[in-house]
Amino acid sequence: MSTVLVQAKGLTKTFGTVTVLEDASVSLYAGEIHAFLGENGAGKSTLAKLIAGVHTPTCGTITVNGKPVAIPNPRAASALGIALIPQEPLTFPDLSAAENIFVGRQPTRGGRIDWARMFADAKRLLDTLGVSIDPQAPARGLSVADRQMLELAAALSQDAQVLILDETTASLTPGEVKQLTVILRRLQSEGKAMAFIGHRIEEIF
Repeated sequence: MSTVLVQAKGLTKTFGTVTVLEDASVSLYAGEIHAFLGENGAGKSTLAKLIAGVHTPTCGTITVNGKPVAIPNPRAASALGIALIPQEPLTFPDLSAAENIFVGRQPTRGGRIDWARMFADAKRLLDTLGVSIDPQAPARGLSVADRQMLELAAALSQDAQVLILDETTASLTPGEVKQLTVILRRLQSEGKAMAFIGHRIEEIF
């Protein structure tokens, strides 16, 4: 039986007097792709953001690898092996693809950025994903799909074991959706747990 990497129980989130998520529970298993499916406003993204540390739950519990945890921010989520891939990639347009992958974590040598190593490591990650992106290319000229690949590569560079994809196909072409599906299946075979959030049922089945 697959291992439960993340388990959320009874998660509720309120903003003031408005309840945007109530008593939601989910288990994410290693080597499985899970779907959070529903109409806009159903609370799918809120659930994802609670697990990824973007928001903190009003009540409820989250366990990672069987241990209760608090996830106050995305950095804490990253340390626990959880990464959120948002619908709109959070890239810096004037930085290179490699710099976006390793932003804030650039490899150094002698107190300076080790550019050769960073470009080589970025190429290795992108090759692993099966995408052809020049590590030295400015993010400004990349498509939405390619910028999402930078987000995914950044997550893998931090050894993320749980990947949450929040409406990542919304701005993609059918061909790009197909390519992403192939990549997700490959990551699934490597034992990653994934949550795919969407509202188009044809992308789930």
